Amino acid sequence: MSEFRISTELDRTFALASLRAEGARLSGKDWERFQSVRNRYAEAREEEVRSFNEHYRDRVDLALRKLIDEAGSPNRKLVHRWFGHDRFDAERLEKRAERLVREEHYKVMAKFEAAEIAEMSMLLDQVNEGRTQAKTMKPDFEKAADRRSGHDRRQSSDTASQAWAQVRARKR
Repeated sequence: MSEFRISTELDRTFALASLRAEGARLSGKDWERFQSVRNRYAEAREEEVRSFNEHYRDRVDLALRKLIDEAGSPNRKLVHRWFGHDRFDAERLEKRAERLVREEHYKVMAKFEAAEIAEMSMLLDQVNEGRTQAKTMKPDFEKAADRRSGHDRRQSSDTASQAWAQVRARKR
């Protein structure tokens, strides 16, 4: 049995919330792609919750049967009830089966959240990478679109302004 850890749950919740906040700043096709990811996982979670609530009793019965089979395995130990646990205590087996079913449901929900986090972060990385490329292309475009003439055009803008300052200083 896995152990529920509040720290991992908080980490996942915080990561999902921060990605959603970052995704809210997107626009255009990026926003549509982000919303489609968000909606797809929201629908999957709703379907899992609906299925969990609808088939809860069946899942508990199936888990209970597995626990009874485990308790009745050929590896029997004869322990008096006062000195140990009765492996066929119906109430304890029922509670354990319910706990196992709930844990399985939480695992599925956690997998949905982890997959959504991975997909959203990948999408945001692609968008940010595209923005970075646009930022690196902008100076190149400005350089190519520079309409200064002659010697000034071949120099960077800082050098050109210094050259003009020297030309003006000479004329005075």
